[in-house]
Amino acid sequence: MRIKQAKGLPAVESEQPKEIPSNIPDFPIYFYEPAQIYTTDPTVLPIKGMQYIPNYVTPEEAKYIWDTVYDREFSTLIHRRQQFYGQRYYHTTCDLKDLQPTEEEEFKCYDLELFQGIITRLENDGFFEKGEVTQILVNEYAGAMGISNHFDDSNAFGDTIVTISVGKPVWLTLTSNEDQTKVFLEENSLFCMKEDARYKYRHGIPKAQWVRTPDGQCIKRGMDYIRISLTIRKLLDTRKKVEEDITHWDECLVRNSIFLSKDEAKRNEILNKQ
Repeated sequence: MRIKQAKGLPAVESEQPKEIPSNIPDFPIYFYEPAQIYTTDPTVLPIKGMQYIPNYVTPEEAKYIWDTVYDREFSTLIHRRQQFYGQRYYHTTCDLKDLQPTEEEEFKCYDLELFQGIITRLENDGFFEKGEVTQILVNEYAGAMGISNHFDDSNAFGDTIVTISVGKPVWLTLTSNEDQTKVFLEENSLFCMKEDARYKYRHGIPKAQWVRTPDGQCIKRGMDYIRISLTIRKLLDTRKKVEEDITHWDECLVRNSIFLSKDEAKRNEILNKQ
């Protein structure tokens, strides 16, 4: 594997570890100096609205994040373990109380103040306006776990999405209608998406048994290979919980509501009322 410098800087050779299986795909890795990020195709960069800062959080702050997360229970509603801090995201645009989860179905949301120090720094650094952040979603990626390419819902979240990575590094895929590249999210780094990076490029994490690192290593992603991501954003009113019905059925759109599909009788009852 060759580690190359973008912008005409000299390439750096690295040795392949002997224990790597021969069928692991190889690919060039470039260091894109203007963004201080490793990428598989520097010709795609820069992307308007994309910002990357290595070592944005200190090791002490990373330990605080790790301890805070693992001192609390995870939701296991989907295959990734998750936690919500601040406001909860609901999988429906309908302002119909009966289509949202009951208190028994809900998973606890934790206090956003637990991460106020990070939020304040993000505000001071110009990523968010004061008070704009209303939710932090924690995802645990263990082993070969990934997530398919997607946009963060534009009907649910604000114009700025910030992700802080703690634990093991991963490659993030960025795909538009015209091009694609991967960028390397290092431990304790910050990755911000606005403008084109937010609305024109899908992002995802490939499922893979091995990860190639820019220093030439190829590391097996066993179950002890764990990354914690903090996705920091503003939750719009379209995905907040409502206490009473304020929208007619024909004015709303239901998208992939796991709560709706859990109770077909309740769904039919609601439909028959409209």
